[in-house]
Amino acid sequence: MSNRKVTRKIYRTADLEKRLTNFLDMPELRGVLDTIKQDPTSTAPPYDAHQGRTSMEIIKSLINHLRSLISGKIITKMNKRNKNLILTLLFFLMLTPIFLFFSTEMDLNVYAAEPPANITLKITQGNPYDTVSGTVTGVNPDDVWVVIFARTNQWYLQPYEDERAYLTVNADGTFETWIRDWHQISAFVIRKEYNALSAQQVYNPFPLSVDCVDVLAITAYPCIHFSGYEWAIKAGNSLGPDSNEFSANQENVWIDNQGCLHLKVTKRDEIWYCAEIYLMQSLGFGTYTFQLSSRVDLLDKNIIGSPFIYQDSTHELDVEFSRWGVDGGANAQFVVQPYYNSGNQEQFYMSLLNDHSTHIIKWLSDVVSFTSAQGHNLKPPVEQVIHQWNY
Repeated sequence: MSNRKVTRKIYRTADLEKRLTNFLDMPELRGVLDTIKQDPTSTAPPYDAHQGRTSMEIIKSLINHLRSLISGKIITKMNKRNKNLILTLLFFLMLTPIFLFFSTEMDLNVYAAEPPANITLKITQGNPYDTVSGTVTGVNPDDVWVVIFARTNQWYLQPYEDERAYLTVNADGTFETWIRDWHQISAFVIRKEYNALSAQQVYNPFPLSVDCVDVLAITAYPCIHFSGYEWAIKAGNSLGPDSNEFSANQENVWIDNQGCLHLKVTKRDEIWYCAEIYLMQSLGFGTYTFQLSSRVDLLDKNIIGSPFIYQDSTHELDVEFSRWGVDGGANAQFVVQPYYNSGNQEQFYMSLLNDHSTHIIKWLSDVVSFTSAQGHNLKPPVEQVIHQWNY
């Protein structure tokens, strides 16, 4: 075994040990165990941070939490297949792509963690600064902080980029602060021992990742509800890929009366605005199915559209529709990032028969498979398959 593999295994084992230690030290768990010791038939633990939930309900939540900690640290065959990826729908388009449907089918007993806390967010316009307020539930307010980030050309802690950004959660669960200029806002519940200042990733879709140990909950503004999930709408200037402008304007992102998602690139005041949304939780291994109602095979050569699963630039699974600036040739590809590694990219030509197409990413612990097909079918018949690729 190489030194690199040994180091990685030791690191992940130590990390898992830390996570399990933190889990066993959770007040919620201690409260339930103390209650069971005192009275096995009791349904209300002395530690009432879970707002009236019974001991059995809390135990189920803790079991799911423990399962997620263990499964989240499965050492997969390839390091690039990290489990904590975020589903993203992105389009640089000059027409209206329509996502009719998105579904997931979990094929393994691997679950995304159930956040132990909940957080709400309210924006109040002010002069000169807006106010962000909200409520935290599910945890003891004395154990946590709230941190707020505002996005312009990157994420910035609010209202200051130092320890003053750690916001107190009042006894009733409320919090409030003022914030500077923003296009997009994200808010997190963190344990007081967690160093969000050093952990923040200011160019990622979200600056912090919910791991249900240190980062306990997330919410964002603006958001949109689509296919049974809440999605954050990307907004800001000079954001990647490249230096694109992203807008949450209803001209760029909206849901129609049939529940279909529309993402559109528009030009306002001589500026082109792109559209992107992303899920605020990781769904883990499984089958991700996207049904489109747009001729994504006929895009301009300088336009790119993609449903993809993302953590960072080297942990990403893509279905992409584009000609990448070239006339003719391939107009679609499957990618496992980083794309520049040999064998990580599969280009093909796609000619749709009509507006309807289905695109599938099946992400397992030891393999990723991609499928593009004509029509709308959760399991496309062989005769409708345009291209398939196993990585």
